[in-house]
Amino acid sequence: MKTFIQRLLVLCAILLITFPVLAFAGFRLWLAQQPEDFRAQIEQYSTVEFLGLVKNAAFPSPVIDRAGFDRRPHLGRGHSPWVMRSSLDGRPRILAVALAPELWLAYSTETASIHQFWNGDIDYTGPVYDARHGREPTSRGSAYLRAPLETAWRIQQEGEWKPAEIQWRGHGFSPDGNALWIRFDVFAPDGPKRTITEWPEREIAVELPGATLTRRFEITDGPPIALIVNDATLTPATTTGLTKRDDLYIFSTHIQTASIRRNFAGAMIDLAPPDQVTYDASPFADYDCSTCHSTRERIVGPAWSEVALRNRVQSRHRNEDARHTHSRRQQRSLGRGRDAGPS
Repeated sequence: MKTFIQRLLVLCAILLITFPVLAFAGFRLWLAQQPEDFRAQIEQYSTVEFLGLVKNAAFPSPVIDRAGFDRRPHLGRGHSPWVMRSSLDGRPRILAVALAPELWLAYSTETASIHQFWNGDIDYTGPVYDARHGREPTSRGSAYLRAPLETAWRIQQEGEWKPAEIQWRGHGFSPDGNALWIRFDVFAPDGPKRTITEWPEREIAVELPGATLTRRFEITDGPPIALIVNDATLTPATTTGLTKRDDLYIFSTHIQTASIRRNFAGAMIDLAPPDQVTYDASPFADYDCSTCHSTRERIVGPAWSEVALRNRVQSRHRNEDARHTHSRRQQRSLGRGRDAGPS
């Protein structure tokens, strides 16, 4: 019995030694038949690193979802985080605010003006969000208000109201994190400026599809400025501390606080998604090379034909360098090269 156990242990030891050796030899033989660039990628790993890759491929560990890391729910907002800066609807530098579930407000940080106030949501798509190229975030639903591209702020110059220069200074939150403020400067070229802190909010008592938007302002002293508010399609705004003239709500020189309250009976503007680059419905087309490269036309990256031409030229240069080196070595071996020693 003892002899049988000893033989069994020896056999196990032989197998433990032989199997890794045979596996390694088989792997090296297989690797030798692979393309050179693939071999270079494999051989850059140490033995421990490569075994770790094999282990992860054979026994993948569960991926920890960290998308919600350090997020906390914001009561009544319907989204976390409830204030985000991104491009939106083809416009860069937009600050989107989730005022309530399915109720959004967006500002352009370039113009310090409302881009849109709408009922719906935002489709966050694009390379940053879901790796889809040729797409960007778009608003969905129907809008109560969609403003022109230019700034809604005006400043008085030579007796006329002219578009003001804007300097965005950022945004922040109240100490409890439940209220948003945005801050910006309004000024004329080479003129004094007024710093405005705006607090946007919705009224909770109003139920969808209606909505009420309140904008509260804190303003430093300075030249008279005005805000364009188009009341043509809605109930006139209710204001405090402002003077109304046509579509302008005027902030006088020394006024330091003001507010505008606007009631909307319903969202009247259907939000059609902007034209975006479309590709085949296949996952490869959505996520891989064809999203940035076409056969002959440049999209985001160079066309395939351009890549092929570039590689052909580089390959030709490499071949010429190889032929030149071989010829130079032949000349040296015959004693004719520039660096050849005395014959």
